[in-house]
Amino acid sequence: MEFQEQLYRLRKQAGLSQEELSHIIGVSRQAVQKWEAGSARPDLDNLIALASHFKLSLDQLVGLTENHSSPISFAQNGYYSPSKTSNSIYFIPCRWHYEYKSKCTLWGVPVLHIHFADRGLARATGIFAIGNSSFGLVSLGGISVGLFSLGGLSLGMLSFGGIALGAMAWGGCAIGALAAFGGLAVGNVAMGGCAVGDVAIGSKAVGDTAFSLGEGIHATAQVWNEFCHAVQARGFGYQLLSYILSHVKLF
Repeated sequence: MEFQEQLYRLRKQAGLSQEELSHIIGVSRQAVQKWEAGSARPDLDNLIALASHFKLSLDQLVGLTENHSSPISFAQNGYYSPSKTSNSIYFIPCRWHYEYKSKCTLWGVPVLHIHFADRGLARATGIFAIGNSSFGLVSLGGISVGLFSLGGLSLGMLSFGGIALGAMAWGGCAIGALAAFGGLAVGNVAMGGCAVGDVAIGSKAVGDTAFSLGEGIHATAQVWNEFCHAVQARGFGYQLLSYILSHVKLF
């Protein structure tokens, strides 16, 4: 049996869609589609992941032996023996994958979806989403998108991350439509080491109303108070932010 036929049969027997299998292996759905069409072949890492998931040896997966042979075996130290009768042992790094979807859903979306893998995007989509990449009302991941998001690259209404983009953003590099706080902060209201905004405060501040932190406790506290008043003067949408900032005792 050809590999593409074998893969199609195994996927159907497991009740998986191409997209579901792609998430498990850590590749795109298009890659699985090409494997089954015979227009592309998976690399060794992906073959190992497929064999491990379907509990087959590599020979069985690619159609060199029948499926009644002994299944693939991965040891904890990463060594793999192709068959019980083989004297050859190869070192192949083992791959891992974890996914959990809550049975409870809201608007057809899982309340909680956790999806991690040692490679690939491993997308999690749910009200609460946690994964290599996550999309949800509350999301946590390497790449996270949501109303409230936390991640290496984060996009959301309230966004926290190494690189954060949102209405209000906190991060090493933060870009916020309303406010941004970070090492590099860009927003209508910006606070950071380097701050750029209509109202900005920082060691380096650029904007229509810019405050550079002065020397000494008294001078710095005075600049901070002036900054809070400037934020409040921007209008109703910024009054809550100004109230919070004015009660932060930095100095």
